[in-house]
Amino acid sequence: MAAVIAIANEKGGVGKSTTAVNLAAGIALKLRYGQDDPERVLLIDLDPQMNALMGVAYGQHIGKPQATISEMLVSDIPLSPQGLVRKSSHHPNLHFIPSDNRAQKAAAQVIRDMPAPDLRLATAMEPLLGDYAYIIIDTPPNAGTLLNNAIMAAGFILIPIEMSYQGATGLGNLHKTIATMLKAYKRTRQVQVGYLPTMYEEAARDAVEIYESLQQRYQGKVCEPIHRARAIQQANGAHLDIFLYKPPRTWSDGQIESSSRATQEYGSLVNRVLAMTASERS
Repeated sequence: MAAVIAIANEKGGVGKSTTAVNLAAGIALKLRYGQDDPERVLLIDLDPQMNALMGVAYGQHIGKPQATISEMLVSDIPLSPQGLVRKSSHHPNLHFIPSDNRAQKAAAQVIRDMPAPDLRLATAMEPLLGDYAYIIIDTPPNAGTLLNNAIMAAGFILIPIEMSYQGATGLGNLHKTIATMLKAYKRTRQVQVGYLPTMYEEAARDAVEIYESLQQRYQGKVCEPIHRARAIQQANGAHLDIFLYKPPRTWSDGQIESSSRATQEYGSLVNRVLAMTASERS
């Protein structure tokens, strides 16, 4: 049974899509090497901007509306989602479902008036849960039905937070959204929440204060921070995950990190998430 992880924040520019890409790619690499038939990872991008999809299959990430994630959300007739899945450009065991900007925006409006609007994704994903070890869901940078669907489909919610006072603003609203959704469907005890500090700069006093505050408030739930790094921006610009942009000399024994601090920090995140979601797969 797949562990389903939603990357969520109602603010934009916090590293949400970057986290989704690198977490999905890192887990796929961990599962792949040393295995003849590796377990698979699926990336679902609910953000109409499709930034996460561009990081795993640039040029192939856009599909015809009837063959995209939006069709899974709005179709009245049960679909076979396996027919929509495509292989990523770089990792054979990393898959994705194409998207379309206009169709995805339209779907966000249409499903509001459909039965159980917040459960459309969870219901559509059910046939895929036995096919994948992990399903990573990227979400739009705002509240609404698409974010609600990700929350209801996930067993683990990872919240990237930019380490600035502005970046931390609005975290309370996201907590309220998550709590409201889980309480309404009585799922409070079944969902884990983790926090990922991003764009961290140790020389910035506010960043250090916010990081320490998060650690105190959410003990045991805060991951090691991802420092602000040019390599991450360059990897995004090249439509690659950080592990391919700054690869190790050899891929062996699960080694995905290179000498680049960015790969080491995202590698640490991969290991942390694998450990935190192990119970979901048992």
